[in-house]
Amino acid sequence: MTKKHFPGFLQVHRKIIYEKSFSLGFAGFCALVAAYLVFLGVISISTGLQHTQEEGSWMPVLAGSLCILAVLWIFFRVARSLVRP
Repeated sequence: MTKKHFPGFLQVHRKIIYEKSFSLGFAGFCALVAAYLVFLGVISISTGLQHTQEEGSWMPVLAGSLCILAVLWIFFRVARSLVRP
């Protein structure tokens, strides 16, 4: 049997390629957003550690740590949902 016997084969194949490319693009976008938010969390932590002599310097450290944990948790959940069929 050749492809002549399957007229919808190419359309299905194109749909699968489109879905995979969209998923990879979406994962790349999520990775960039996650990297940016992790970077902000690291800056927050370093700001809190540089000003330990001031009252309340623990707050940026706590906020940065929670931001990094939340971003990584969400990123890995989204990545796992894209990888699993």
